[in-house]
Amino acid sequence: MRLFLASLLGAASVATSRAAPLAATNSSARPCTNTYPPGLHEIELESIGRKFLLAVPDGLPSGGGRRVPGVVDWHGYSESPWYQNELVGLEEMMDKYKWIGALPFGTAPLDTETCCPLVGCDEECCRSGGALSPGNACSFNAGSCCGVGASRDIDDISFARAMIEWMEEQMCLDPNNVFATGFSNGGMITNRVACQASQLFKGVGPVAGNIRLGGSFDQCAPTTPVSWISVCGTVDNACTSDFDETAETWSRLNGCASGPSPTFVSATTRCEAWSDCAEGSFVEKCWVEDLGHEWSGRPRPDGSSPIQAPSNIDATEYIWARWSTVVEPWK
Repeated sequence: MRLFLASLLGAASVATSRAAPLAATNSSARPCTNTYPPGLHEIELESIGRKFLLAVPDGLPSGGGRRVPGVVDWHGYSESPWYQNELVGLEEMMDKYKWIGALPFGTAPLDTETCCPLVGCDEECCRSGGALSPGNACSFNAGSCCGVGASRDIDDISFARAMIEWMEEQMCLDPNNVFATGFSNGGMITNRVACQASQLFKGVGPVAGNIRLGGSFDQCAPTTPVSWISVCGTVDNACTSDFDETAETWSRLNGCASGPSPTFVSATTRCEAWSDCAEGSFVEKCWVEDLGHEWSGRPRPDGSSPIQAPSNIDATEYIWARWSTVVEPWK
């Protein structure tokens, strides 16, 4: 029985740029220009020594004028932004929605320009998302996880802010409509940025990653409501233990008055949402039966995924559809 989804769902160029993040504005009406053409572009933020892939869809006018929503998509432990792009289908969704995307690079034990394996994976392999890099794993500081991102207490909160500020200044990003998603360690940092930089995000959609307090992340204390939707497989050890607890935490933080109630049900998927949440926000969780550490409805780009049940929810399509319900009108 599909209670909710039906009503919601109705080759990249690569360049490199170096730019310092600039001051943000609270006005989505500020004049803007899209300074990069369609495709994937490596953007380096020199002042903080970090970089990300900028995903620009077809159809954005080079002259700009109208600001559009954006998404920050965090890769998982030992993955790369190219791997995450292929796993989630970020470019596909940017083209469909005409939004702007950012795929940040994590931090590895040894210096790396790509987050791809140091040996055995050439440029074509890397940019196709064809391999993980467990021997020199890139990661983000989600609190108690993962890798050197956490052990070195890397400031990924400032990194998130810098990416958004850059896209607002150099592209026509609407600062009132910024979202975040991520897989595994990327899902965990998605929760963290929502907890500690809620003013930057309209909504988040972590997959297979929950709140992971630890280190400099000692509490989840958002200052504004953040819509939250998350997906976890019932046999995914990365998220099963406290998935319900994380969802309940977000329902409390967003001041939801009732729920959860079913929103989408299939043979293998059950989604439930809280309602009457603060400032029109929502909180929703989706369990996927017998799914391991995978992105529901999408195969890994390296070919390592088992075949998923056709009734598994497509996490990408569903998350974007839910986000679209809270996008603020352009002003």
